[in-house]
Amino acid sequence: MTTPTKRVVPKTSQPTVPATKRTAAIPTTQPFYSDWTAWSCTESCGGCGIERRTRKCLSIPTSCTEETEEFNDQNCNQHPCPFGKRTCCVNYRLEQMKERFVCIP
Repeated sequence: MTTPTKRVVPKTSQPTVPATKRTAAIPTTQPFYSDWTAWSCTESCGGCGIERRTRKCLSIPTSCTEETEEFNDQNCNQHPCPFGKRTCCVNYRLEQMKERFVCIP
């Protein structure tokens, strides 16, 4: 009489998942943007200039705002203009601040 042979099957704690499913990217709703560009000013003096920097949305359109580009604006070059140009912008006045003059609204 022969004794039956037992077959041992190793138990796994997790089911086998194909590699393509394990490494797939998880979609996100967070937008991804490029780096900001350098600031650039539209005027060289007088406080009239607007300085702007921009960055572009690199994500799929649904995760960005309605615009594909964001920007920041601020006043720039608030020092008085040299002789021959208007000292300050219209509606700005010349003021002394800490030993220097600036054009302020």
